[in-house]
Amino acid sequence: MSDIGALARGFRKSENGAVASQTGFAIAAVIGVAVVLVFLAMGGGRAAPAPVVIDPFERAVAELMQRPIQSFNETQVRVRLTRHLDPNQRTNAQLRNAHRVWARRVADMRYSDPVMARDMEAITSKALAMRGLRPHPDA
Repeated sequence: MSDIGALARGFRKSENGAVASQTGFAIAAVIGVAVVLVFLAMGGGRAAPAPVVIDPFERAVAELMQRPIQSFNETQVRVRLTRHLDPNQRTNAQLRNAHRVWARRVADMRYSDPVMARDMEAITSKALAMRGLRPHPDA
């Protein structure tokens, strides 16, 4: 052990410029590696990103707006979907009946506004799915 200590003291006391600069680089490298190892050992680094939680209502609005909704803007779609999802405003039976009415209007060539009927049928279908309901069999 004393041989290593004597060798280290001799290396450190050497006045040669190349030896002094190599010693400085060696010490900086050892300290840098030690800092990185301590940082990693303490759980540093990038944490996994938090999972993105998308609100089911927002997902439904986005899906409806990806379709070519032509009769309503996004705010109007939000209002209608909110109304259809609220059981105090639309009971399950009322929602199923509304879907049946709009589905029939989509199929009726004599209906005056088939584009709006298709949009309303899409909104009521989405509300039915979100509430876990099935449409009437005759819809």
